[in-house]
Amino acid sequence: KHPPGTPGVSVSPDGRTVAFARQEGLAGVWSLETGDLLLPPCLRDRPLMDVSFSPDGSQLLALSPYGTATLLSSHLSPKEASYRFDAAMANAPPTNLLEWHRFSPDRRHYLLILTDGTVRLVDFEQMTDHRIPAGPFKGLWPVQATFDTTGRRRAIYYSGGDQHLVELWTEDGPITNRFVLPHPAELSGDLLFTPDGSRLLTPGKDGQVRVWRTADGTLERSIQAEEMDNPVVLFPDGRTAFGVSKKTKGGSLFDLATGSSTGTHMPPFLITATIFNSSGDRFATAGSVDWSRIWSARTCEPLTPP
Repeated sequence: KHPPGTPGVSVSPDGRTVAFARQEGLAGVWSLETGDLLLPPCLRDRPLMDVSFSPDGSQLLALSPYGTATLLSSHLSPKEASYRFDAAMANAPPTNLLEWHRFSPDRRHYLLILTDGTVRLVDFEQMTDHRIPAGPFKGLWPVQATFDTTGRRRAIYYSGGDQHLVELWTEDGPITNRFVLPHPAELSGDLLFTPDGSRLLTPGKDGQVRVWRTADGTLERSIQAEEMDNPVVLFPDGRTAFGVSKKTKGGSLFDLATGSSTGTHMPPFLITATIFNSSGDRFATAGSVDWSRIWSARTCEPLTPP
C-alpha cells in the first residue's frame, strides 16, 4: 500500500525497489521483495512531484514544482545522499525534466535538459552537477542530448524556429574539442553515434541522413532518404542504418560508407522497438502490428513467421 497523497512513484529497472514522492517530500524507498524500508522518509522541506531511478537503481532524481531537482543515492544516509541544484525554471513546473536524458555507458554521468534551456552534466559518484555552457544561440533550445559508447563524446541538438544546430564535444586525452554543426533541417529522429564514435548521424526532416566526422566536425556525406516514420536504427557493424519511410511505410537499408540505400521486402508497419542479438547478424522488431519477428541484419528477410 502506497503512502497517502503520493503524486509520484518509480520502480527500479530490476523491479526490486520502489520509491514514492509526495507533497511532504520523499515518502521512502522500499524493497518489493521483502517489504523492508530501505531509505526512510526525507526531503521534508520540499514538496515533490515525481521521482525516477537511475538505470542501475542506485540513485534517484526527485523533482520539485518549484524549479529544483534533488539527486539522492539510495546506498547512503539521507544526510549524505542528498544533493540539490536549482533548475531556474521561473514559475513553470518541471514536467518534462526527464523527457530527454542520457546516461554515459558507465552509468556515472547523466545529461539532463532543463526547461529553462540549460543542460547539466550530473555526476552520480561525486553527487555534483556541471552546467554545460551553450554558445550564443539566441532563440534556440536544447532538444536532445546523447553520449557515444565510450562516454568520451557527447552531442546536444538545439532547435528554434527555422534554425537548428548540433554541438559536438570530443575528449582526446586532456584536450576537449567543441564543434558547432549547423543543421539545415529539423531532426526527424535521434542523434546516433557509430559504435566506434568516429561518426555522428543526424536524420533530418528534409529526407537527408547526414554523417559527420567527430574528429573535426566536418560533414562527410549526406544520404538521400525519405522522412522516416521511426527513429533511424544503427546496426552494430557501424556501417549500416535502417529506417522506415513515413510516406510508404517501407523499410530501407543505408550504407554509411558509400551513401547508397537499398529497399527491403519487409511489410509496411510502424516499428516501435528494435533489438539486436549479441553477434549483430539478426534483430527483432515490435510495432503497430500484433506480431513480433526476427529478421536478418544483412538482408532484412524474415527468419521467423509472424
